Amino acid sequence: MSMQWLSIVDFARHYNISDMTVRRRIKNGKLQAVLREGKYYIPYGEAGHQEVPEESFSAPTSPAPRAPHPESNRGASSALSSLVSGASRFDERREAKVSLSSSPEGTLGTPAEYSVLVDFCNSALVRFNQAEEQIKTSYQAKITALEERLKRLEAQLELSSSREARSKQEVEDLQLLLQLMENKA
Repeated sequence: MSMQWLSIVDFARHYNISDMTVRRRIKNGKLQAVLREGKYYIPYGEAGHQEVPEESFSAPTSPAPRAPHPESNRGASSALSSLVSGASRFDERREAKVSLSSSPEGTLGTPAEYSVLVDFCNSALVRFNQAEEQIKTSYQAKITALEERLKRLEAQLELSSSREARSKQEVEDLQLLLQLMENKA
């Protein structure tokens, strides 16, 4: 078997651990890796086989599914989740394409890296604007429904008020009639 080079994602899948665990171990020096073109590669095979401690297999690698909040807005939450998933996809692309220079000013290394970052920012803005529009639309529909309900309640209140006024008038008329009958008797 010849030596192979696995990306962080491939290595994590092979050992059934999260890619964040692999990144953390590379950072801590527990796992040897080579950085090429902004992407880490881990040697694997006869000469480069690396042992992964058993502790990494004790917990499931995928997070438990979360139940949606009962009052959540489905349209808005799906738009926001697509925004968040787009950002996580960018992290993976950025690992492969963009490596920011370590200069004190924090400048970008090349125009190509700048271009990738600008593309990400533009796509993030588009997703954010779409999410915002979905939220606005959703809340506008709710506001319209509440305004219609308010009008119906105001009409019911007006009807109740007019019934109350008629009932008061009838009571006054009956009292006056009763007084007239008592005066005649």
